[in-house]
Amino acid sequence: MNEAAKIWRNRAGQWMRFGMVGMLNTVVDFLVFFVLVRGAHWGAAPAQAVSYTCGVCNSYLWNRSFTFRSRVRPGAAEFAKFLLVNALSCGISSLAVLILEKRSWSLPLAKTVVTPLAMGINFAGSKRWVFRSDKEGARR
Repeated sequence: MNEAAKIWRNRAGQWMRFGMVGMLNTVVDFLVFFVLVRGAHWGAAPAQAVSYTCGVCNSYLWNRSFTFRSRVRPGAAEFAKFLLVNALSCGISSLAVLILEKRSWSLPLAKTVVTPLAMGINFAGSKRWVFRSDKEGARR
């Protein structure tokens, strides 16, 4: 297998693993969100922030070990970068849910539309900044 094919295969595998982790994160996010909104009667924006945070904790553990297979010892700087990427995504997704809710979108539809946006931000930030290996940096 040539080098280009290996790189493509690795990236495709990362994307598929990221998607699988993302589905698990989404289940965690949706469950917490709707428990808070429907069960605890929270507003959509604060429930989004809390549910998203629950997904972030799940995401860090699985993406670090499963998706990007980081061999670097985990540390505060890595986790801070991960949190920064996710804070950006959380802010954008919370604002988007709030805007869509104000425009009378159903909450399930708003969450469904906003989730891929958050995933794209997270994948790019995680791959290119948080879990980037020295080897990947050298290829660029």
